[in-house]
Amino acid sequence: MSAANVSGFEISAGNWATGPQASAAVQSTEQAHEGVNSLRITRSATASGYLVVCGNADYPVAASTSYILDYWLYCTAAAGVLRIDTDWYTAAQAYISTTTGTSINAVQNTWTHAGPTTISSPATAAFARPALISASGTTTGDVIYLDEVYLYQRQWRHQLQLPQGMNRAAGR
Repeated sequence: MSAANVSGFEISAGNWATGPQASAAVQSTEQAHEGVNSLRITRSATASGYLVVCGNADYPVAASTSYILDYWLYCTAAAGVLRIDTDWYTAAQAYISTTTGTSINAVQNTWTHAGPTTISSPATAAFARPALISASGTTTGDVIYLDEVYLYQRQWRHQLQLPQGMNRAAGR
């Protein structure tokens, strides 16, 4: 499988939906790491759960395969610690498990790169659903922007396709 832009938010907020940690999630032009839009998330109560989840448009994955998760965060909180967890589902949409993401100490009012991080799909996985979590340091009213969320299959060096001009065997 090739690289998939789970969401760059240039066209819309897509299928991202708010969770118990957020009161709103909308496409915004206030901040953007690349392009002109990002997903603007407003923190609500300090409930457990997630801020936003990539809703019904799950990303198709291959079972027992390594993937790279890569994204950018912008946080108005002074000490926001955030991460993206990945929920795995079967082809019948039955929940399998969650891979806990790497916590990122977001630099206040600055775009912070989160990744690339390698995650592996379970043996029966057919779909992935990323979810942004506020681990600590954010409170009601804080704003988090999310942009350029990518989930793509890890390519090992021997799997990479070289252009024909660079492939020695092609000229033999």
